[in-house]
Amino acid sequence: TPSSASNRKTWTWSGWIKRDNEGGAVPFSSYQDADDYFNIQITSSNTLQIIDRVTGNYPLLYNSTQIFKDGTAWQHLLVAVDTTQATNTNRVKAYLNGEQITDWASQTHPSQDHDTHVNKAQSHIIGERGNGSQKFDGSISDVHFIDGQALTPTSFGESVNDVWVPKTFSGTYGTNGFRLTFADSSNLGNDANGGTDLTEYNLVSTDQSTDTCSNNFAVMNPLDNGYASS
Repeated sequence: TPSSASNRKTWTWSGWIKRDNEGGAVPFSSYQDADDYFNIQITSSNTLQIIDRVTGNYPLLYNSTQIFKDGTAWQHLLVAVDTTQATNTNRVKAYLNGEQITDWASQTHPSQDHDTHVNKAQSHIIGERGNGSQKFDGSISDVHFIDGQALTPTSFGESVNDVWVPKTFSGTYGTNGFRLTFADSSNLGNDANGGTDLTEYNLVSTDQSTDTCSNNFAVMNPLDNGYASS
């Protein structure tokens, strides 16, 4: 929980995710109560949803047509918000593995200068919705939160041999920004940028994995369940 609010209009969330199971899951949330929150979430239909709920209404709501079901690969997800933009389609941008998502089943663009729930002095959570539901079933790696800038994927990744891979971020994080590398198994919420650490809930040192966005393990693909016989 930030000690004070900062830039609620302009920010970037970047992280790598690897899903273990299908269904609803929230990689990032800023939560006040059931009627007031911001979520980056994967729905029960495995689509991406970006939602800002204010007093029960939805001034910002995006639902992708793209399906997020691959549990074999690390995927880089980036959401950049800048509600100061005059053109409404430029106020919220989402990217998967360096490519902007432009095909949305529905879009509710925020009004210009809309203050999101992100960067309020309220809980910011990695891995579930703020009320404890929609826990992320899988792994999360190399999380960045940038306060005050709407950045693009090239700040955090690059294409090497046609594969999108992480790279070192060389920019600034802003007042409430943080970076989670999960490198210290005894302090998984450590802010590697030197700011205030996040508090671990129901995590122990054995929850740290060496399967990361820069060291992807080979796993069975539940989507490829065909067989052959002779």
